[in-house]
Amino acid sequence: MNKWILSCSFLLISACSDTSDSHYKDLKDAIKNGAVMRGWIPSWLPATARNIKESHNVDTNGVIISWKYSENWQVPDSCIVINPYDATRPDINSDWWPTYIPPNKNSAYKHLYYLCGNNEYLAIEPELGEAYYWNNNIK
Repeated sequence: MNKWILSCSFLLISACSDTSDSHYKDLKDAIKNGAVMRGWIPSWLPATARNIKESHNVDTNGVIISWKYSENWQVPDSCIVINPYDATRPDINSDWWPTYIPPNKNSAYKHLYYLCGNNEYLAIEPELGEAYYWNNNIK
């Protein structure tokens, strides 16, 4: 009986997690589809942002985003440089999110890390023109 209750509880909890995945060819596509207006994608992404992958959870308001860019992009003034090991792991998991973002205490890192607000993080690799953003905000 206990296994049945535990199994049902797990299924109910899993069903309540409403995570959505989206892919946009570029920032114009994300704007056109309303992702920026709904707040899933920050409006400060560079104009050259492309291959934008985004996952968000409507229950927690958490989001993870990756994109490529092709300009000498300046991060927003609201973002401050942090030690990479101070960044918390995203609350959302996705098969496209790299396991090394953020690094664990025993791994090396190649990205520059920023804190961009309350539980909002940004990791960029300027030479490759790749960026990762995540927040663990709770509504």
